[in-house]
Amino acid sequence: MRLERILLVNPPLSLTQVYGKYASGAPILPPLGFCYIAGVLLEQGFDVRLLDCAAERSDLAAVERAIRDFKPQMLGVTSTTVSFHCAKEVIALAKDVDPAIVTVLGGAHVSAVPRQTLEELAALDVGVYGEGELTIGELTRALAEGRSFDAILGICYRDGGRVRLNPPRPNAPDLDRFRVPARHLLKDLRLYSPNPLRGFSRSVSLISSRGCTFDCSYCDQSVFSRRWRGHSAGYVIEEIRALKNEWGFDFFSFEDDHFLINHARVAELCRRMIDEKLDIGWTCSARANSFTPELAALMKEAGCKIVFLGLESGSPRILQQIDKDITLAAAARGVELLAAQGILTYGAFMIGTPGETEVDTALTLEFALSLPLDAVSCFVYVPYPGTPLRELALKSGFVSDDWRDYSAHPTRLPFINAGASEERVLEQQREFYRRFYLRPSHIVRHLPNYLNRAFLPKAASMLWNFSLNHLGFRRAVSVRPFVAGEAAGGQRARAHT
Repeated sequence: MRLERILLVNPPLSLTQVYGKYASGAPILPPLGFCYIAGVLLEQGFDVRLLDCAAERSDLAAVERAIRDFKPQMLGVTSTTVSFHCAKEVIALAKDVDPAIVTVLGGAHVSAVPRQTLEELAALDVGVYGEGELTIGELTRALAEGRSFDAILGICYRDGGRVRLNPPRPNAPDLDRFRVPARHLLKDLRLYSPNPLRGFSRSVSLISSRGCTFDCSYCDQSVFSRRWRGHSAGYVIEEIRALKNEWGFDFFSFEDDHFLINHARVAELCRRMIDEKLDIGWTCSARANSFTPELAALMKEAGCKIVFLGLESGSPRILQQIDKDITLAAAARGVELLAAQGILTYGAFMIGTPGETEVDTALTLEFALSLPLDAVSCFVYVPYPGTPLRELALKSGFVSDDWRDYSAHPTRLPFINAGASEERVLEQQREFYRRFYLRPSHIVRHLPNYLNRAFLPKAASMLWNFSLNHLGFRRAVSVRPFVAGEAAGGQRARAHT
C-alpha cells in the first residue's frame, strides 16, 4: 500500500470521566509514549500528525475533521483501560470515514489483553502490545512493502477471519537509541501540567527510565515487563537543556515508574545538574525505602523539590498481600529522611483491595496521619486486566466488566468486596482527604505554599471543589452493597439520586 500520512490520536477522554469530583486537581500529562512513537515515524520519513483530544478537549467531530482533511493511510490510537471505550469510538469512526485506513491500537489496555481487545473491537486491524517503537517501525515497513505481519513481534492482528497473536518483543536494551520525544507535534505544551501539589512554575514531564523490577500485584505497568532500563545521564541532561532553552520550562516532572532503581545513574545525573548550573526544580516517583541520606542530600542540592511515594497501605497484612515488599517502619524512615532534607513528600495510598476490612482502611489513614507528609492521594483499588491481584479480586467480590469504571478516583467502583458497600468505600476516600488536608496543623504549615503566586492559579479550582466535596456540600448517593452470590464480572444495578 502507499503509506505516506499517519495520524496519531489520544482519544477524547475528559478529566471528569477519569477523576469524577476530583477532576479539578488532576494532572494533564502529555502522551509521551505517543511522542516517542511519532519520533520513530518521522525518522522513517512519514508525514505525521498528533491529535491529543484529551488535552485539547476535542471531541469525535474533531477526529473526523482531522481524518477527512489529512487523509491518513494509517491511524494510531493509544489507550489505557479507562479510556478504551473512547478508543473504540475513534477507531470505529475512522473505518466509517475510510474503510481502507489501517487502524492500530497501543497502550496499557491492549498490552494487557491483546487478543481480547481485537475480538472486542471489530474495526481494529492491529494491536501493538508492550513497548512500541521497534514494533511500529517494522509494522509500517511491512505495510509499505506489502509484506506479511507474521514475523513482527509484539503485535496481535487479523489474518483473514482469525485473530493471530505473535510472540512478544523483547524490550530495547539501549533507550538512548530513541530520539527525544516529538513534543513539537503537540498543539501547545502549555496545556499540560502535573497535579498542582506536585509541580511549580512552568512544568513539563519527561521519562528518564522505563520499567520497574518490583512485583506489586496491583500495578498495571507490569504488562510492559519488569526489566528496568535507563537513559544515560547525558541524554537526560540534553533533553532538560532543550526543554529549558527552547520552551522556557524550569520545573521537570520525571514520570519514571521508579526513578531511584539505579543509584549511580541518579547520582551522576544530580552532579551534572549541579556542575552545569541548570538552575531547575524537579520531582520524581520512588519507593520510600530506596533512599540513603547521602543520595537525598545530593537530590536536594540538584533541585529536587518533591518526591511521590507509593506507600499504599498502613496494614502489614495488605502490604504483604499486594507484594509491596516494604515494612511500615522502612516506609516511615524514608519519609522522615526526605523531610529532614527539606524535600516535600507526596504519599500515595490505596483502599478497597480484595479482602480489606474496616480495620485495614483505618490503619492506612492513621499511618498517613502519623507521617510528615506534605500531600497525599487516596486511590481506590482497580482490578486492572493482566495483573495478578485481579484473580484474587474475582474470587473476593464484584468486578465490573465496564472498562469505564476502571479509575482510581471513580464515580462507580470497579471492585466491591463481598459484604462491602460502594458508598462506604467512597465515603472512606472522602474521609481520608478530609482528615488529612483539613487538619489545622497541616493548613498552617502549608499556608505559604497555598498562597504562592505560582501555586494559587493552578490550585484555586481544586481547593474550591475540595471544600464543596468534603465539607458536606454534596449530593446524596444511594448504592446497594455487593450481594453474596452475585456473579463476578456481571452488570450491577445502581440507584443514583
